[in-house]
Amino acid sequence: MTDWKEAGYSGLAAYGKFKAVMGAIVGTVIFLLLIVFGFKYLGKTTKYSASTNVTLAMTEGCTQTTETKDGNTRTVYTCMVSAEYTVGSDTFTYNDTISSGTKYANGSNVTLYYDPKNPGDATLKYHINPGTLALAGVIIGFLGLFGTWGYTYFVLKNKEIAAVTGGVHLAGDIVGAFKR
Repeated sequence: MTDWKEAGYSGLAAYGKFKAVMGAIVGTVIFLLLIVFGFKYLGKTTKYSASTNVTLAMTEGCTQTTETKDGNTRTVYTCMVSAEYTVGSDTFTYNDTISSGTKYANGSNVTLYYDPKNPGDATLKYHINPGTLALAGVIIGFLGLFGTWGYTYFVLKNKEIAAVTGGVHLAGDIVGAFKR
């Protein structure tokens, strides 16, 4: 290779290695935060962690309205509903006004979520379990750490790959500069 080609090749490789290390540092911070917060919330449950199937009774008819959001029009039904449910030997009554894109018919079978510590506190809205999200954060965090540092190791050990990634990063930086 001629001197200027070798210099360009080495320069791109150095730039690729620099970008890989900087990406690994930023990635490490982000993925460690996912892991730390994931472990902090692992095992937590939603307040409404118990459920039962109930039959809804309409206490009044449903009103129908339309709403437009982001240029899309949809029909919204607002209904006053009631349902009886039993937890252990106690019977509770659920009363609420619900708004939904689905019209509930009188006698609809639905899932009712309630607080096992206070079964009288119930809702028809499903709540995502924070422990599930925490577990996903921990898994993504560890995979991200291994992937980030695996990629960085690969770039640092292979000058050819470092030069290619350096060229790609440089091209992206140049295009980004012209878009401003």
